Amino acid sequence: MAVHVGTPQAAARTSATLPAGLHTIVVGTLSGRYATLDGFGIDKPTP
Repeated sequence: MAVHVGTPQAAARTSATLPAGLHTIVVGTLSGRYATLDGFGIDKPTP
């Protein structure tokens, strides 16, 4: 079964390859308060 670019499966697979820590830092910087870990839906306060 082929996975086409732009599908939720492809997006999830791409997101899964990113380091969780890096994603947390980026999102935390943008929000200034909380960061959400993709695929887990867990909100953690940023330092």
